[in-house]
Amino acid sequence: MILGIPKPVSVSFAANGIGRSKRDYLGLPLKREELLEAAKAAQNAGASLFSFSVRDEKGLYCADPDICSEVVMALRDELDGAMVLQLELDASSGASPAQFGALLSKAQPDACQIPLNQILPRDGDEADEEAARDLFDLCDQLKIGVQIAINQATDIDWFYAFRQYGIIPETCQSLLFILGSDGEDPSSEPHRLRGFLAGMEKQNLLGKIAWSVAAFGPQETAALTAAMALGGHIAPGSAYNIHTVEGEPFLSPQDQLTALGDLAGRLGRPTASAFETRTLLFGAR
Repeated sequence: MILGIPKPVSVSFAANGIGRSKRDYLGLPLKREELLEAAKAAQNAGASLFSFSVRDEKGLYCADPDICSEVVMALRDELDGAMVLQLELDASSGASPAQFGALLSKAQPDACQIPLNQILPRDGDEADEEAARDLFDLCDQLKIGVQIAINQATDIDWFYAFRQYGIIPETCQSLLFILGSDGEDPSSEPHRLRGFLAGMEKQNLLGKIAWSVAAFGPQETAALTAAMALGGHIAPGSAYNIHTVEGEPFLSPQDQLTALGDLAGRLGRPTASAFETRTLLFGAR
């Protein structure tokens, strides 16, 4: 809260992630029409950012620039600026940073999400660092926001080091903390958020880097409520969780998002508009 004004909370809807399939959740939006429907429903329920991956006809991750561009344009036409469009990148698919560069140049989403352990792996070398630098620089040139996904608190030190080295630019100021793990029984422990925030405080990043939280499994609501209470932003969605606390499947994005919007209001944090989300997560662009 600044000068008595509540800090808005950015609500991102994580539509499908980069690893899940219809086997995990029959309602997972993969086809273009499904993404359009999910995005509109999420917008109507108060989300201001739509985070998604593009899939091919078999439901596998797709990095084809033409196909991704068509999906981004369709979403942009459907939403008419009411949501920030964030394209998720998956290097485990075999796509290289150079291919991601070609994809982003063609599709030009508002933002992209990149897992830190993929773009700058622990066993990487100078070539990996140079490729990552080139990709981040391209995003700057194209005015595409970058959100870096982190699933271990210790990776904040890794992020900070590469920021100090200049590999990750100062303009890259958005992190997503992913709590828990996927699998047959997705789960997370909300208290693990403390480790991420301790890492941020250690590197003097609190107040300088925007941070959001996603959480696997039915503990999602508890984890995201804690994030909002502590000043962070949230990324619910079927990419991470499809069940209520009682274990019942959500019937729609509205079911998942409405309760979180109500909790944000009770915490004195209004949900951010698309314009506010762009500024909160990615700065003025």
